[in-house]
Amino acid sequence: MNPGRLKHRIEIQEKKTVKDPVTKLPTETFVTVYSCWAEIEQPTGRRFFEAAVAHLEYAVFFHIRYREGIKPGMYVKFDDTTYLIEQVRPDLHRKRTTTLQCKEVV
Repeated sequence: MNPGRLKHRIEIQEKKTVKDPVTKLPTETFVTVYSCWAEIEQPTGRRFFEAAVAHLEYAVFFHIRYREGIKPGMYVKFDDTTYLIEQVRPDLHRKRTTTLQCKEVV
């Protein structure tokens, strides 16, 4: 992995239910679990067709340093846009990178 390509700051978030301190009612909010640098790739060619097969028309790939604990169903926030993590592909052999296959939340 070339660390010079990790130029975009992203936040990996989880949706949690928290009690509102004023109304005491449960509300869903996003909680940042991990913040890191990432390389962002929009699919072209073969990857575009792989994403289309999985019905991820607006798929985006985030390449980050290896990290355990990231699961499908979590969210990635980048430039005021939220993406749902569909697949997590860790590099199990070298443990250097993790690829997050995401789709934009509309």
